[in-house]
This record gives sequence, C-alpha cells and structure tokens, in this order.
Amino acid sequence: MDHYVYQHLRKDTKEVFYIGKGSGDRAYSTRNRNKYWHNIVNKHDYIVEILAHFTDPGDAFDCEISLIKSIDPVANLSAGGEGGSYWHRITEERREELREKARKSSIESGSIEKMAEMRRGQTKDNSACIASMAEKQKEKYSGAGNPMYGRSHWHDKTEEEQQVVKHKTSQTLKETYRNHPRKYKRVVCPHCGKVGGTPGLTRYHFDNCKYRERNDG
Repeated sequence: MDHYVYQHLRKDTKEVFYIGKGSGDRAYSTRNRNKYWHNIVNKHDYIVEILAHFTDPGDAFDCEISLIKSIDPVANLSAGGEGGSYWHRITEERREELREKARKSSIESGSIEKMAEMRRGQTKDNSACIASMAEKQKEKYSGAGNPMYGRSHWHDKTEEEQQVVKHKTSQTLKETYRNHPRKYKRVVCPHCGKVGGTPGLTRYHFDNCKYRERNDG
C-alpha cells in the first residue's frame, strides 16, 4: 500500500494548519479530525497537498514527525507518529521508538505547552487565560488582519448565487411554519393591524406595539 505525508493549507492565506500521514483518500477525508481542524475548515476553504510518498509506513511517520516539529501547525495537537492500521502491526520496540521520537519533538517544539494552554483556556475557572487568548485573536484578526476586511459574503456572491440563497431561505421558513403550525401561527396585532407569524410579530406588536398608546389614548 502507498503511504504518504500531506498538508492542509488555508486557501486565503496559504498557511499550513495541519500535517498528516495517510494512505488511500485519507488526505481528503473529514473523518476523525480534531475540533481545532474543524474550526478552521468550517470557516475557510482549504487546499490539500501531498508532500511525499513512501513504501514503508514507518518512514512516512518519521517524515510526519519531522514536519510537525519544524512547521508546528495550529491544528496538530500531537507530535505525530501514531495512527492507522500500521500501528497495530508493528513491534512494541518500533512503537516505543516512535513514541520517544514524538515525545522529544513535542518537548522541543512546545506542543505539550500549547495543548495545556488550550485545555486551560477551555476551563470555566481560568478567565485570565481565556481573556488573554481572546485578546491575541482580536489583535491578529482585527481591522485589515481580518480575511473579510472590506468584503461582504453577500456581495461576493453572483446575482444567481444570491437568488439561490433567497430561495433556500424562503423554502426553509415555509417548511418551518408548516412543521410548527401552532408555534408559528399567523396573528393580527389589534393596535396596528399588522399580520405575521409568532413569535416574530409579538416581539414588536401587541403589548409592545408603538401604536398602542396612541390608540388607547
């Protein structure tokens, strides 16, 4: 079986955010990815590049470890060297060799500290760490650093694409009203006569209607 090492890059910035080892269609699959990988992919288009092919999967793992150490992609939460059916077929000595190599790479690259910081940032009782991470993200992506600076998702679409979005939105709303007739029943505001569905209409009409006081007076 052909083994290879691949990388994923953000399409807009060409930043490498993930290095992996795989075979078959693994490089193009979204299965069994960590949540940091999904956070990036859900927001940005990405490019898949195959970097090197190997006959021996152990050589592929060695290459993966080396690249993760040198590039330190943001979505790699370990130093690599484990995974796939190959791991279950090799000897314990070879496993320990790869584990030790990954451990050394993690220490040297700071991956262990990075994972610890991420985990600390997820805890509710560490507001200082969360605030610090938020501030760093704000500085990095505010103003011209934001990929959407000066752009609009809507205006980037062609007229045909805009019509497709409008149609899908309309169909979704109609389907929602059909499936929840009691929750989204149509009502009439007694103060201004506005007709619409609930709960949207009740937010700005009925007791909250701007014509209420005028009509009561």
